[in-house]
Amino acid sequence: MVASPAPFRKQRGRLVLALLAGWGGVLWADPALAQIPAPVLPILTPPPATWDHDLLSARPALGQTLTDLSVLTGGLTWGMTPVDVNGVLPVRVPGINWAGLASATEYQSDIRYFWARLDSLGALRVGSTACVGRNSYVVFLFQASGLFRLSYRLTGDPACPNPGAAASQIFGRYVAMEWSLAQSIHYRAGGLDIIDVTDPTAGYLTTIRWQPRAR
Repeated sequence: MVASPAPFRKQRGRLVLALLAGWGGVLWADPALAQIPAPVLPILTPPPATWDHDLLSARPALGQTLTDLSVLTGGLTWGMTPVDVNGVLPVRVPGINWAGLASATEYQSDIRYFWARLDSLGALRVGSTACVGRNSYVVFLFQASGLFRLSYRLTGDPACPNPGAAASQIFGRYVAMEWSLAQSIHYRAGGLDIIDVTDPTAGYLTTIRWQPRAR
């Protein structure tokens, strides 16, 4: 015997859930929702893997190397010095050297960085076609052994109010790489879309996220 539905309203979307005893639940929408266009969500493809016969473990199927990362980024690879990184950028940042770099205070160890506007970086847009906002930028983070993270920080402007589509496109290119080569994460920090692409050999540094400073 089916119990009487017990509807309730969800705060957003006005979805009504009828709980049916013994049947789990049935979800239907208010007819007014039919007038709201559904968002277009990107499909992110993980790197292909080869699984063992027991389906308990897998190994990368492509065997990517730092050369593949370099091709995608226009010549950047992990371990490059600040001078080397600056040397391959389409528009070079003047006065770049280790001693003159700013310190990244979210880290306890000696991590330094410089940044450049994304709209000047050519290949580092990794084929994204959506707008990025003129104030969006990429931070190049270094430890003593060299470059270990690219941090994309996308923010909107009047001509590009929402750079989220570009963030998804950029993240989609990096997330398809093997995790043994680059570990990528996409998150929000304040009003910015952040895509961190990190050298997996950087140890605990891979888990540290950037947060804007309180003003």
